[in-house]
Amino acid sequence: MEKNYFTALGPDNKIELMFNYGEVIRTVETADRIILLFLLDHFFVEIHTDKVKKEVLAIEIQEDSDVLHAYIKDLDISDLLDAA
Repeated sequence: MEKNYFTALGPDNKIELMFNYGEVIRTVETADRIILLFLLDHFFVEIHTDKVKKEVLAIEIQEDSDVLHAYIKDLDISDLLDAA
């Protein structure tokens, strides 16, 4: 899937696409939000949801390497290395 195609979709279609074809990489919870980072084909997408209202606040392609690094900097990959 191309980024421009994804960007042109409406919010409901983006959510459906992410949960059917994307892979959840990380979930981050703050005081008021749940942020899900997905991998879809060759790009990353964040879905921001309101914890209290349980509604989607934003769906955006994430390309900032500093933001992406923050998601993975403390992941434990030892199980993957042991299996190799």
